[in-house]
Amino acid sequence: MPQKVHVCVPSFLHTHELPLITNLIAPTAFILTCVIISSYILKHVLAAPNSPPQNVTGVVLSSTEIQVNWTDVPEIDQNGVITEYEVMYEPLMTFMGTESPGTNLTTILSILLQGLQEYVEYNISVRAYTNDGDGPYSVGVIRRTLQDGESFNPS
Repeated sequence: MPQKVHVCVPSFLHTHELPLITNLIAPTAFILTCVIISSYILKHVLAAPNSPPQNVTGVVLSSTEIQVNWTDVPEIDQNGVITEYEVMYEPLMTFMGTESPGTNLTTILSILLQGLQEYVEYNISVRAYTNDGDGPYSVGVIRRTLQDGESFNPS
C-alpha cells in the first residue's frame, strides 16, 4: 500500500527552497500531495498549538526519578508540526529550602525526570511547541518521589 505524503508549500518560496521530505520508509510507493498556499493563509494556519498535550501521567520510580508520559496535542489544535515538548516540574514543598521549577525539552512523548528531591511532591505539566511558538501547559499531575530505601511498586 502506498505511503501518503502531504506537503504544504507557501507560494513565495522558490524552487530551490522547497522542503526536504524525510522519514520516508523504503522501499515503498508514495502518493505525494502538494498544496500551494498563499502567505496570507500560511500566517493563519501555522501558529502555536491551541491546546496542550493530553493524558499526562507520572510514574514514580525512585526517590529521585519520575517517568512522565503523554499523548499528542489533538491534530486539529496542532497548527503545524509539533517540534518539541517542554515538561515543567515544580516542587510543591521542599525540605531543603526553595527550589525553582525545572524544565526539560524532548521530541518524544515521554521523559524520565532525574535528580529530583527525596519524598517531595511535584506538580508536572507539559506543553508543545511548533516553529511558531509554544502552546498552553497541560493540567498538572502531582506525584511524590519515594523515600530513600522505599521500593517502587508498579501496582
